[in-house]
Amino acid sequence: PQVQGGGGGSGIVNPGFRLPPGYSYPSGGNIGPGADDNDQHDSSSSGMYGGSSASSTTTTTGVIPGDDAEHLTTGWWFVCVVLTSIGLYIGIGCVYNMRTRHVSGMDAFPHLSFWKEVPGLVRDGCYVSQSICNRILAMMWCKRMQYQEVS
Repeated sequence: PQVQGGGGGSGIVNPGFRLPPGYSYPSGGNIGPGADDNDQHDSSSSGMYGGSSASSTTTTTGVIPGDDAEHLTTGWWFVCVVLTSIGLYIGIGCVYNMRTRHVSGMDAFPHLSFWKEVPGLVRDGCYVSQSICNRILAMMWCKRMQYQEVS
């Protein structure tokens, strides 16, 4: 890392990544190719905690430099794939049912009888999960409450 700015530890640390063109840190200290090595932090300069926003290069987007904001994590990719798959399933299924079975409205929805049963199936799954958890907690509680003989 390189320290740019004034001497005496008041500079900005550049961890080695490139900043977008025209970006400057909220304190006004540029660290790009055109940065001045003699920039000092001034409490009256425009920045994050006050002053005027006279600097035209100060960003207000809140994006942290080096943050991978434009890339999705694995979890978000999974959510996107699942939602896209569900949309395609419903869309293609409706079109298929309308063209082959000549139905319209809710009757065109693919596997409608199954989807009507889903809330009941979820409720049954919650009841089973709750009973399993209650049994496990009861066994743990009984083991905890057993008394040992004092000799």
